[in-house]
Amino acid sequence: MPSLDVYLYGAHVAELELLGPQQYRLSYRSEWLDDEARMPLSLSLPLGAAPITGPTLTSFLDNLLPDNADVRERWALEASLVTTEPFELLRVYGSDVAGAIQFAETGTDPNENGAAEPISDREIAARIRAIRDDETSWQDAERHTGYFSLGGAQGKFSLGNLGEGWYEPTGNHPTTHIMKPRVRGQQDGELIEYLTMTIAQAAGISTAVVQLGQFEDEHTLVVERFDRLAKEDGSNVVRLHQEDLAQATGVTRLQKYESRGGPGYRDVLRLLDEHGPDERKAASKLTFVQALVFSWMVLNTDAHAKNYSVFIRPDGVELTPLYDVSSFVPYAGRIEHTHRERAAAFSRTKLSMRIAADYEAGEQSWFEWEAVAREAGLERAAITDWATALADALPTLAAAVATTLPAHLQTDVVARFVERLPIRAAQAAAAVAKPVRA
Repeated sequence: MPSLDVYLYGAHVAELELLGPQQYRLSYRSEWLDDEARMPLSLSLPLGAAPITGPTLTSFLDNLLPDNADVRERWALEASLVTTEPFELLRVYGSDVAGAIQFAETGTDPNENGAAEPISDREIAARIRAIRDDETSWQDAERHTGYFSLGGAQGKFSLGNLGEGWYEPTGNHPTTHIMKPRVRGQQDGELIEYLTMTIAQAAGISTAVVQLGQFEDEHTLVVERFDRLAKEDGSNVVRLHQEDLAQATGVTRLQKYESRGGPGYRDVLRLLDEHGPDERKAASKLTFVQALVFSWMVLNTDAHAKNYSVFIRPDGVELTPLYDVSSFVPYAGRIEHTHRERAAAFSRTKLSMRIAADYEAGEQSWFEWEAVAREAGLERAAITDWATALADALPTLAAAVATTLPAHLQTDVVARFVERLPIRAAQAAAAVAKPVRA
């Protein structure tokens, strides 16, 4: 029966067996169950001596791979596989997935042959150009490099940089940064994500570090991986164990949106309450509620379960920094719309998680947001003060961040974002100032 060894922080913690097409069995090793540093591979796959099978395990493994079926097919072809069966893809690409889990052929150590092969700006530019031309082009077949897996639906690739230049992972060396030349299939989506993420960080929300990288005549959004930690001496990179909330709650990648059966905000708060240690629980819930409010204000329509994650540690979980945060503001409605029509388009925009019974931004009153804060155990007055200050600051922050872009990236879409955000911020500010009680 085909099997893979599963590693975590360099320890052999479990075995994964293929029972049939998308049917698996996971068995934690007794040595890991007795280890003081033990932790589950997923909150949905709790520690125990009994083997784990069933759809939750299947969903967890499937969620480690790209959502895009065309990318999976291309990866299978490039690895000379005859199937896109997740087990077979993880056999090839599973040594550097999101988080700290590593999959390896039985009896092999996935960390024995790590190395770093320098990659030039010219080669990076070519990779960016390839993804702009074909979003399935996540790998470079001409380079004999190690394989890695990044979940999600967007074209992207991962490289390493410890301050001495960019390198390509060879063997099983960890990567440190994610390159996203295209985002959500929207014009200049990578620029809007950069602006929105930078604004979120300026607003005091825990957010992944981003920058815009320029490689010859190509640019890309560069995201610093929060699931990688460089040792102080710079000798190596440590993978940090984390998982997204689709994996943590045991749903499939097709259920990442609440409207399709994925977790809502109450499910997330419950998860943080049940699994978060007391000393970190409040901070995680504050970050999550701030993220929800920020997503509502800037119309971040893609804040679904796969775009939130938790670190997993022996003593429990903690919400990771935010990532994949963007704004629908420059894309809502039509370019020729009047101020009133744009405001109406913003109000009709549907978000990923509903507040009370509503997904539409304009139907989510501040009275309901205060209820969210109360459920999270937060002071409603403090959240209201923070939201008021944020709504007031958004236009200035957006304009300031946009001015830092180089001239060739001062696009019409960026201009629309800066021009329209004050309209949306005014809507949010009015809602916070005048909460509507149902």
